[in-house]
Amino acid sequence: MVTIPQREAEPPGRTRHLHEQIQAALTQEIENGAFEKGEHLTEEMIAERFGVSRGPVRKAFQKLEDAGFLTRSGSRGMVVAEDRKPGKAMQAPVASLAQPLDNSASWEAIYADVAGAASVHAVYGHWRVVETELANHYDVGRTVAREVLARLEHRGILRKSPRYRWYLPKMTFERTKNLYEMRALLEPVALRNAAQAVPRHVLVDMEAELSAALGSAHQLTSADYDRLERRLHVELLAYGRNDLLYETLAHFHALMVTNVSLYRATHSQFGEEPFPHEHHAIIRALLDDDHSGAARLMEAHMDASLSRITERLTYMADKIELAPLSFFHPVDDPANS
Repeated sequence: MVTIPQREAEPPGRTRHLHEQIQAALTQEIENGAFEKGEHLTEEMIAERFGVSRGPVRKAFQKLEDAGFLTRSGSRGMVVAEDRKPGKAMQAPVASLAQPLDNSASWEAIYADVAGAASVHAVYGHWRVVETELANHYDVGRTVAREVLARLEHRGILRKSPRYRWYLPKMTFERTKNLYEMRALLEPVALRNAAQAVPRHVLVDMEAELSAALGSAHQLTSADYDRLERRLHVELLAYGRNDLLYETLAHFHALMVTNVSLYRATHSQFGEEPFPHEHHAIIRALLDDDHSGAARLMEAHMDASLSRITERLTYMADKIELAPLSFFHPVDDPANS
């Protein structure tokens, strides 16, 4: 069996993780003498002070211990190392020393990664998703983790059990079929609606992008396929004036997230994707003002996509080994977990 590719490294210039910000603040305070040598620090105390969960604090403590700023004190947490050089005491009280942590865009930073991981895990079974462990894994606060999970629930990827626990249902053939049936009903209608409002230059740009993609299909990456999917099924349909229709459709877009993970994991087996040809035909029909023809092509595209994704899901479950992430716990009956 082959393994699922690891996610790409974070780009330069990212917002520092919470544990890095906490580590930097505590390092400065220790060096400036805000804490006395031998003074006890606990995870609970620092977590409350910074308004975060204990996970980021635990990681910051480990880094500070490695750097020689803290030493362990049994079950009492950490103490400021005795052999640190004495620093000049600061005038400000300890509680006001640290700047507010930059947590402004944390959910956006991890959302795509969590969504991708969820779509992959769903191929292999039912899972309970543990909010605290998700927060610890990505080194974010529980508020951020909860925001990500709530958005995944809105997208139809996660659900909540009667006991108000997050769970990820298995992407069975029946569930896949149901999702595509709903999309096949809704998307042609949404396309007709959007066709009346989308600016022509948007369609011209989409047609040019698809033509370029078809001319270099062997060079397309999973990110390219994901962008092409979203341009038609999300961005174009968003021009429709029926907000209720679009919001309803969004609940059945769980497979939009699954697709990019499938492309990445199974590309070597299946090669080039045929859907750009289908997208191109739809856009050409819209440019020719053949809205009914475009709607029929969209419906046929949904039918063909169901067959392709089912084949990929089967291959992935049978041939690709999964290394579960810590915040996913396998369960037999997620609704009652």
